[in-house]
Amino acid sequence: MAQNRGAWPSACQWPARSGDNRRLRAPASGAPPQPFLFASSPALSTPLSAAPDQILREVFGYEQFRGPQADIVEQVIAGGDALVLMPTGGGKSLCYQIPAIARQRAGHGVSVVVSPLIALMHDQVGALREAGVEAAFLNSTLDWQQTQDVERRMSRGEITMV
Repeated sequence: MAQNRGAWPSACQWPARSGDNRRLRAPASGAPPQPFLFASSPALSTPLSAAPDQILREVFGYEQFRGPQADIVEQVIAGGDALVLMPTGGGKSLCYQIPAIARQRAGHGVSVVVSPLIALMHDQVGALREAGVEAAFLNSTLDWQQTQDVERRMSRGEITMV
C-alpha cells in the first residue's frame, strides 16, 4: 500500500511496519480505541543529555511509560512531528512535556504548546510548576504587564514551556 508522507491518512490505510513509527489501528468492535500516531522524520541530530525515562521518574514520579508513550516521546525529542490521539487520561500531556523538558535542558529553547482551553492551560501550568518545571501561559486572562513578564522570561530562557 502506498505511503504518502506528510499527508493526512484516510481511515485505516497504514499497516504498522517494522522500523516505521507511524501507526494506525482500527479497533475491533467493542474494543477501546487504540492510540494513533502520525509522525514525520526526526529533525534533531544532537543528542540530549537527559534521558526521557529519567525525566519521567524525577519530574513526574512514574517508573515507566505506558503504551506508545516512549515511542512518541522519542520521536518528538528527536525534533519530529507527531499527532497523537489517545483517550482522556491516556497520557498525551507527557508526550510533549517530557520532550520539552529534555530539549530545554539541552539548550534548545522554549517549547510552545497550543491549547484551545484556558482552564486546561491553568491546570497544566499549575501541575508543571508543582513538579518544579518553569511553565507559563499566554491567553486572554493576562493583562498587558503579565503578558510582558511572560515574554521577557521566555526571551531569557527562564521558561521550559509556554
